[in-house]
Amino acid sequence: MQPGGANSETFEGFGGPPPAADIEEFDGFDDDDDAAADNMYDNVGDAPKSKLKRDIGDGDEFAPMDLQPIDIEAYEMLDQNHISLDEIPPGVLARLKEFNRYKNILPNPRSRVKLPQIGDDTCSTFINANFIENWQGNAKGYIAAQGPKDTTIDSFWRMVWQEDVRTIIMTTGLMEGPKEKCARYWPAQLYNEDTNEGFIIYGDVKVGVVAGVKRDGYKVAELKVSLINDPLNVRVVKHFWFDTWPDYGVPQDGLVLPKMLAEVRGWNNVDHQPWIVHCSAGIGRTGTLVGIDIGMASLEDTNNADVVNIVEAMRDGRGGMVQTPEQYAFVHRCLEDYAIMKNRERGVSEVQAEGQNLYGNVGQDGAQLAFDMEA
Repeated sequence: MQPGGANSETFEGFGGPPPAADIEEFDGFDDDDDAAADNMYDNVGDAPKSKLKRDIGDGDEFAPMDLQPIDIEAYEMLDQNHISLDEIPPGVLARLKEFNRYKNILPNPRSRVKLPQIGDDTCSTFINANFIENWQGNAKGYIAAQGPKDTTIDSFWRMVWQEDVRTIIMTTGLMEGPKEKCARYWPAQLYNEDTNEGFIIYGDVKVGVVAGVKRDGYKVAELKVSLINDPLNVRVVKHFWFDTWPDYGVPQDGLVLPKMLAEVRGWNNVDHQPWIVHCSAGIGRTGTLVGIDIGMASLEDTNNADVVNIVEAMRDGRGGMVQTPEQYAFVHRCLEDYAIMKNRERGVSEVQAEGQNLYGNVGQDGAQLAFDMEA
């Protein structure tokens, strides 16, 4: 990366440590593992039949929203759909630490984002990121990605430009204690357009932060992005950083993420411009946030949502999405709170909603079900 300018105003750094994840880092990794399947990395094209159930409600705008009951057992029976090292091309496997933060969190071949090859480097097409289908049936509705490493930042910005991304959602801090969870991949200074100072060039992509604002639970930065060989073609990208996820567990407020997602959707709701969503590994918090957004769209469209089915469908695109039972329950609770809020806006009475499955994750004593505290 190449910094541009030295006399720029410092842009407030974002941060906060993410929780520990049940994933393997590259401690003691054996570089001699064999691999095959060099021909598996094609971009999404002939996508399989959608696994999202869209016939679960009538969509009557005057009817109450509801959810399928919470079912931890059904969630735990879902296939993780992780891939193994032998599904990685040999060239990438030999350089696996360069491209991947965790050796057991790898992109599913069918839905992996494929970058253009640079010169003779066949591995330059690789990035640990997968397309995820959205509620509207777009197989490229989201890009679920690992948090960039120093060695993958240039590839990350190549992906942003290639896929015409205008929204990046980050749900992790940069560090957890002494361990890096995500490299900083955007400038720490504000870009001064008058003096052309404060930008950074990542590979062939120029990035500058032109504005930033704090919200309730998250921060939003506005970036201007262009190619160095096409400087007049400038795109605006917004970076939403949910930096208040607790070190362990999940947020307490069931509406903070739906409210942020409503702002994101208001900013960018264009079918051919996927959102990039990432945490550190790109499956736990990433899956949680994408699952909430799909569920909100399902509720708006059908007045119902099936969280187990949503998780199953997401894992068809990227293995391990929504990593723990606690995260699954949190998706359910966020959608319950969203449905209750929308029912009140619609004027649905408590009598109409009585008997619905809302607050299905609350026991008879009013206490939420407890789960092991994981990432």
